[in-house]
Amino acid sequence: MLSGGPGESGASFYTRIEEFQARFPGYDVFIPDHRGTGRSARLCEGETVQSAAGSQLAGQEFGPCFGEVWENADRTKAFSMTNAAYDLDRLIAEFGGSGPRYVYGISYGTGLALRFGQLHQERVDGLVLD
Repeated sequence: MLSGGPGESGASFYTRIEEFQARFPGYDVFIPDHRGTGRSARLCEGETVQSAAGSQLAGQEFGPCFGEVWENADRTKAFSMTNAAYDLDRLIAEFGGSGPRYVYGISYGTGLALRFGQLHQERVDGLVLD
């Protein structure tokens, strides 16, 4: 399951894992963080989980963060949707099991699901775009 955003952490759905498992028995449910969100590497090095907004950018962090993004273009490129699709491919290859595989994208996650489908359609049986 791919959360929305960009900028929403998969962690926002962790409390619902048991619900998803009950609704989809026999399926493994994975809810990864997008690069730069949740418990993954931060987009802006100055941003911390201990900041005022926790895992989200606090108002006073926006200016310095955007400055870092512009100043460190090579690092920023690592946070592309294509790289996120490669992350998803590695996750599915490592933990995907042998049964049917569906990728469920919500909001921004639909774009990531589509990009993943372009790059690795052989890895999944279907995409659900919400």
